[in-house]
Amino acid sequence: MVAPVREHSRRILLVDDNEVVLRTLQRAFVRRGFDIVAALSGTTALHLLPGGRFDTVVSDYMLGPGIDGLAVLEAAARLYPESTRILLTGSADTEVYAAQERGRTITYLLHKPVEFARLYRCIASSGAHAESAPARSPSSASERLER
Repeated sequence: MVAPVREHSRRILLVDDNEVVLRTLQRAFVRRGFDIVAALSGTTALHLLPGGRFDTVVSDYMLGPGIDGLAVLEAAARLYPESTRILLTGSADTEVYAAQERGRTITYLLHKPVEFARLYRCIASSGAHAESAPARSPSSASERLER
């Protein structure tokens, strides 16, 4: 097996309750050299955040019963204010748009279906200066799955 090429040293937490989507994104980012930790629930993500030193957190909004993706990104913003925080949603929930307007929790809001290339561009272009960047919608290693 060939080791992935290390294009990036960024550490990403991926959160989605759909295991197929989660594993697909995980494989795609690992192939591009990112260090990935994956969580199948918001609760698991909240447990992983404190010790993870994540540069980027990507979360689906609807995570099933319990904690939603917005709560995950709010926790990430408190722990890692300089991190890039991306919310994936197919929802028209006004809470999501209010959080985007405040500009402190969501760095990028992407509407489903999301093309991988678009998500990749958000992460690759964000750098470490995401703390001062307002929430915006873009224009047109290791693997671990936690339950």
